[in-house]
Amino acid sequence: MKRMITLFKTALFVAATFLLSTNAIAATYTAILSGAFSSTATWSGGLIPPALLPSGDDVIIPSGITVTLDQDLMLGTSTSLDVDGALTGGTGQVLVLSTGTLSGTGSIDIDSFSAAFTSGFSFTGTLTTNALYSTNAIINSTATIMVDNMLYLAGGTLTMASGTLNLGSNATIVVDGGSMTVTGGVANLNTTYHVMYKGATSTAGIELSGSGLTNITVNTNNGQEVKLSNDLTVNGDLTLTMGALNLNNNNLTISANGDLAASGSGTITSSSGSDITVNASGGLAGTLRFTSGGNTVNNFTLNLGSNTASVMLSSNLMVNGTLNLQQGRLNIGANKLELDANATVTGGSANSFVITGTGGTLSLNVNTGATTTFHIGTGNNYAPLTIKSNSGSASSRFDVGVNTDVKVNGTTGASASATQPLVNATWFVASSATSNVNVDMTVMWSSGMEVNSFDRTKAYISHYMNGSWDAHATSVASTSGSMYSLTRAAITSFSPFAVFDENTTLSVGQVAGSTKISIYPNPVTDIIHISAQGAGNMNAEIYNVSGQLVHTAPVLNNASINVSNLPDGMYYIRLNGETANGTHKFIKQ
Repeated sequence: MKRMITLFKTALFVAATFLLSTNAIAATYTAILSGAFSSTATWSGGLIPPALLPSGDDVIIPSGITVTLDQDLMLGTSTSLDVDGALTGGTGQVLVLSTGTLSGTGSIDIDSFSAAFTSGFSFTGTLTTNALYSTNAIINSTATIMVDNMLYLAGGTLTMASGTLNLGSNATIVVDGGSMTVTGGVANLNTTYHVMYKGATSTAGIELSGSGLTNITVNTNNGQEVKLSNDLTVNGDLTLTMGALNLNNNNLTISANGDLAASGSGTITSSSGSDITVNASGGLAGTLRFTSGGNTVNNFTLNLGSNTASVMLSSNLMVNGTLNLQQGRLNIGANKLELDANATVTGGSANSFVITGTGGTLSLNVNTGATTTFHIGTGNNYAPLTIKSNSGSASSRFDVGVNTDVKVNGTTGASASATQPLVNATWFVASSATSNVNVDMTVMWSSGMEVNSFDRTKAYISHYMNGSWDAHATSVASTSGSMYSLTRAAITSFSPFAVFDENTTLSVGQVAGSTKISIYPNPVTDIIHISAQGAGNMNAEIYNVSGQLVHTAPVLNNASINVSNLPDGMYYIRLNGETANGTHKFIKQ
């Protein structure tokens, strides 16, 4: 393609230079035998037409004669080429028509045709070219034009006022400052073809309307964009090399056969007037990148070809209408997928959910008295969370995400999933309201997320707060199909949450690199001893299995607490200090 463009530009430069010259003697060159353009035997009197026809010169190829173009031919002011026979050309040869006249009823089959005319095209035969380079051409005759490889719209408008324009299979329309329109002729865009945008900002036109449209490339100058003028369906590869594809209040659909190329740094610019639908059977190879400030859509629909296929989002996205999760996964990574206060979610299941990476959240409004499900999950598992706003609770926007693993310190520290019986996931919940929030929260998981002999019949939701994971009353997880769930009521503050069983023990016991916190004996009858040498001042809180605080006491290095007055049963002692903290389980008997 670069070679072809260079030839065109060279030809146009030479032609422009020629138009400034004059020739006092006009000549007519008539072909008398089939042969090469540069052969003296081809032309009457042995006079070979020059490559740059001087003003007033005429070239005539009569019917029944075929002339092979083995050099460039450029028509200037008051020149003419009449082809009633045939003009053929080898690779790299260019026919340039700017202000001259092209006429005849024969056939032209050449490598390249440069068209820069608004009149003078009266040819009614068949013109076949590997590449057509248009800077401002009006086709106003009944000619049939076949472009085998490339239609380059370099400037002005290619107007089909009459005649027929056909594209060869897999031809490419390059839009680089020009455009195309049909006012009376025909542009057949029903065979497989591709479109590439280059240069400055342009508005997409008829080139995106054909049933044969397959691959689309946006490779404009940095900071420039392609504005859609109609809805666009991508049936091949959409490659965003550079610049932006501005939906311009139109809809973008990536069909089952479509894809987003992995290469490129271009973006999509959208607003609340546009819908995006992704039906790609295998998901998208590339990531959806939105322009900063242009990352809002009306409806976003995910309906991929399989439950495990995915679409990756590499920027924040706001949905004003409906997030429609039908099939496949939307991986938002560390970004925020936010739904407007009046937006809704449809679908959502193990077949289709939002994957939230580290720091990534699904942001939804939860109104007073309402119940809202966040259809989220990890890379491999569906792990939704439901928030029920209790009576009197303030309406709030909740940002919710879930990640694989449970950290000893909530978001940092060692992995508890390696040794502790628990559900291998941490749910991260944040509320926009700073007070008067009271909700019931339900988390769901599948059996494949349970590790280290987790017992779902004696499980609870643990809340990481005040430097440690808390204890709560255990219960039997509910079953819904292949999923299990637990609910924790009356939550008024938010941070990481995880699911433990009665045997889960999480603590941070290292002090000054070597000292450990320990409690003994366990089980205990009367006095429980705490060893925390070097830990400094700490405070001990004892909770029953219902999560009720039943005793507090200060602890300095080593201490003893009398628990003889506690009923027999299981308890949790939480130790909080400046240099060490942890939660331990013990049995009172």
